[in-house]
Amino acid sequence: MTDRNEKREMDQGSPQGGDSAKPISRRKVLAGVGLASAALVSAELLKLGPAGAASVHGAVYGGNGNPHGLREDLADAADSAKGAALVGYSGRTVADKLDEIVSAADRGGDAQLAADAAGGKVYLVPAGANVVIHVPAQYPDLNAALRAIESWIIPASATVSIRIAEGRHTMPGATRITHPYAEQIRIKGADVVVTAKATSQSGVTGAAGEYFVSLAVTTTGGMTVGDWVMVRKTAGTGNHYAHVGFWEITAVSGNQITVRNRHRQPAFPANTLTSADIYKIGTIMQYNGTDGIVVRGASVGLLEDVGIVGNMYEYWNPSNVIGTEKGTHGIYVGSNTIISGSATPGGENPLGISGGSISLGEFVCVSQFDQQGLCVAGGSGIYGKSVVSTGNGRRGYYVGTSGAIDIKFCIAAGNYLDGVIADYGGCFNTSGAIFSGNRLDGGFAFNGGSLIAPNTVSAGNAVNGFEARAGAQLSADGATSIYNSWNGIHGEYGGRISCTGAKTTNNGRDGLSLAFGAVARATSIASSSNTRYGVLCDGGSTAVISGATTSANAAADRLAKQLSIIQDGAAYTAGTIDAVSRQTFRSGTAYIDEVITAGGDLALSFNGTQHFVFKSSGILHPSGDGTQDLGTSANRFKDIYAANAVIQTSDARLKEDIGESDLGLAFVSKLKPVKFRMTDDRSGKVHYGLLAQDIERLIHGLGMSDNEFAALSRSPVQARDSSGSEAGDIAYGLRYTEFIAPLIKAVQELAARVEAIEAQ
Repeated sequence: MTDRNEKREMDQGSPQGGDSAKPISRRKVLAGVGLASAALVSAELLKLGPAGAASVHGAVYGGNGNPHGLREDLADAADSAKGAALVGYSGRTVADKLDEIVSAADRGGDAQLAADAAGGKVYLVPAGANVVIHVPAQYPDLNAALRAIESWIIPASATVSIRIAEGRHTMPGATRITHPYAEQIRIKGADVVVTAKATSQSGVTGAAGEYFVSLAVTTTGGMTVGDWVMVRKTAGTGNHYAHVGFWEITAVSGNQITVRNRHRQPAFPANTLTSADIYKIGTIMQYNGTDGIVVRGASVGLLEDVGIVGNMYEYWNPSNVIGTEKGTHGIYVGSNTIISGSATPGGENPLGISGGSISLGEFVCVSQFDQQGLCVAGGSGIYGKSVVSTGNGRRGYYVGTSGAIDIKFCIAAGNYLDGVIADYGGCFNTSGAIFSGNRLDGGFAFNGGSLIAPNTVSAGNAVNGFEARAGAQLSADGATSIYNSWNGIHGEYGGRISCTGAKTTNNGRDGLSLAFGAVARATSIASSSNTRYGVLCDGGSTAVISGATTSANAAADRLAKQLSIIQDGAAYTAGTIDAVSRQTFRSGTAYIDEVITAGGDLALSFNGTQHFVFKSSGILHPSGDGTQDLGTSANRFKDIYAANAVIQTSDARLKEDIGESDLGLAFVSKLKPVKFRMTDDRSGKVHYGLLAQDIERLIHGLGMSDNEFAALSRSPVQARDSSGSEAGDIAYGLRYTEFIAPLIKAVQELAARVEAIEAQ
């Protein structure tokens, strides 16, 4: 029916132009211009014919056979067959549909004016435009601003800047950034400049994790209680690095401010502060019980000049960390977060979307989240400069599972665990950084992670300044590691370290400490005034310290032990096995244990059974009494040299079935002494003795068994011996001391005969 009506309308027209032109159906007009843009081209259609023409003009405005034009019908909301129904927008008008799209062309080409009207709508930002959004003037918070632009299309040459005004902004929840054009988004707080200079430390109260440090400053202008300041570029003597960080102001009086410093050593370090730069971070985003900024698969162009602050100290308890933490992070890029927010299960990134990134400009400061300040995982990344992460419940920075963090001149201070950790193949790259006052390590590479931190200062951490463990890699060339409670630089369990030109001094244990197979290239290291050793290699580790200077270390400047090596140029110091109480050698299922006893003896065990003991006095004895042989029938000692004769046990208490010898003169007279040379003796010496086979025949002839005369030894051959005997043959031997008693008996019998003869 429709096709016939359209054909009839066309047939009524004249093939000539002007007033006789054929009328055009409404459907063909809509099909020709596209449903969504029909109204937009209406003005252009007017140009195609004069008013009243049975043409495009008539189809749009009516007349000459069309009493109601397309324009009038589209506006008719009363007729269910007209209005929005003509273009398929059920219950809505064309104006409603078109209002979802904003174009700068509709605002005279003014991209900013169009942006101001484009919140929550589709907006194609013009190429090259720089659009600015103000928070809270236009939107109450950053989250609302990001939601408002989530449908914007931002070309690579354009930028959308979100400017957050100075002040503390309480966030309604985590800030989730997923925008497909996030690379063109810039988020910026109030400008940050040097607010004051600190000239001295005027007092300290409190305890580890919450010191109240008073600083004399050049001015307190613009600073009030509750403000947050970044302290950096300190100078002075002692551990002045303890002041570096992002701290809240708790008091202002005269030209003095007091800050809450989260340094974790049990006593605030002794120091004389002579100078420090103080920057007020004017824009603070306060996140309560949630993650801060979570990047899910997006690449965020820039975040700068903001403080990102959690509230962990309102609920977190260091005596029950796991029971009180919520799992919050300051900035999280890649993988699932821990916090159970509105996106549960899986936290703020339930699908574990990875591969995102964010660039951080100067003066991004993070504090008071109960997990990591900044966390990267799942192949994601953070790039930045001069970022500060302090006072968090675990680490200042965490990078793992092939993620990467590259932040020059960063600060990690006062975190409850480590300042920085590179874990599970993650890579943390910095230089000129400061790791200060963390409760464990300043910088820690673990489980195959890589920590690259040349020219970095690690000071006053409660364990090590730097550490590489479990196959991880640490590069700390030119670094300074001082005043740490344990070691300046430490490696163990296969950790690999490069610390050429590093300085390690005034550490609570060792300057450079290696154990359990760790390896360090520490050429030209300077290690002095440490509580134990300048360089310690232990447990099969190796340190190359060519050109090193080690001095004034309390225990010793250098010590290699437990089969370790210290190489200094062409000189090697090989370690002993000092302090090893047990050493095991294995081959298949067989093993030998060497154990040093509490008394300093060496016990030797084979396959779990102890057989011999080497006494500290030099005596060697079997572990059991009368249980071990010395040599075998096939493995004999050639000569035994002794200062004294062999002592054989002859204690009556150890004998039974004692009786008078029944072997005497009759037995001795049947012995056949012989002279001989040994077949395996090349010396040609002549020996005198007896033949074991003769003794065997003799005792058997007397009706005696082998057991009745122990002088005869018959032992199965275990392997082919020098006599040509094969395994299984019998090897003969004699115990010559067993002949002493029959000889004495024979002498006694002869003496009795002599006495009897003499008595006749």
